[in-house]
Amino acid sequence: MDASNTPALRTGRLILRRFAPDDLPAVYRIFSDREVNEFLPWFPLRDAAEAEEFLKSRYLDGYANPVGYNYAVCLREDDVPIGYVNVDMGESHDFGYGLLGRFWHRGIITEACRAVIEQLRRDGMPYITATHDVNNPRSGAVMRRLGMSYRYSYEEQWQPKNIPVPAEPGRQRGARIRPVQGDVSAQFCRAGRIARCFAMLAAGEPFCSMKGGGDISSAL
Repeated sequence: MDASNTPALRTGRLILRRFAPDDLPAVYRIFSDREVNEFLPWFPLRDAAEAEEFLKSRYLDGYANPVGYNYAVCLREDDVPIGYVNVDMGESHDFGYGLLGRFWHRGIITEACRAVIEQLRRDGMPYITATHDVNNPRSGAVMRRLGMSYRYSYEEQWQPKNIPVPAEPGRQRGARIRPVQGDVSAQFCRAGRIARCFAMLAAGEPFCSMKGGGDISSAL
C-alpha cells in the first residue's frame, strides 16, 4: 500500500481532514450525543475532560503513525467537524462513520464515505469491512449505497456497554469474500442485538477470508 496518514480531501460540500486540538468542542458535541452514539459499543462522552482524552487517544496520537484514515467530516462553509469517517488499520480494515443528527437525510455521510473509499482505492487498500446493528437499518442503507454487499450476521457481546448481540439464524461467523466485476465491497456485522456484516474488495484481488469487523459508527 502506498499511503499517508489521513490526507485532506474535498468534495462538493465537504472538507475531510484530520481532527485538530481546536476541534475539542466539536468532538464533545459529536461523541456526547446519545442519538449519534446509540448503536456504538462505547458510552457517550460525559464531560470535556473525557472528550480531551478521547480526542488525544483516538485521533491525535494516531496521526503520528505512517498510515491511517481518521477523518473529521466538515462542511466547506465553516470547516467545523459534524461527523467522522474512520478506517481501522488492523486485519479487518473496519470502516466506521457517524454524523450529528441535525445533518441526517442530506447524503452528507454517504458523500464523505465515498471520498474516503476513493482515497483507499488510490492507496491500494485491498478491502474494507463494516458492520451495523439490525435495529439501525439506515446505517446498512449507507453501506449499500457505497457498493458494499451483505455477507453474514454473528453474535457478539458489546463492551463496555455489555450488550449481547444474538446471531441471525442460519449464518456463520466466518465468510469468504470473492471479488466480482469492478470494485467489490465486503462488509461484516457487529452491532448491538443482531448484527449484519458487509465488505468491499478491490478489483482483481484473490479470495480472502475475513473474521469479523471492528467498531462501527451507525449514525447517518
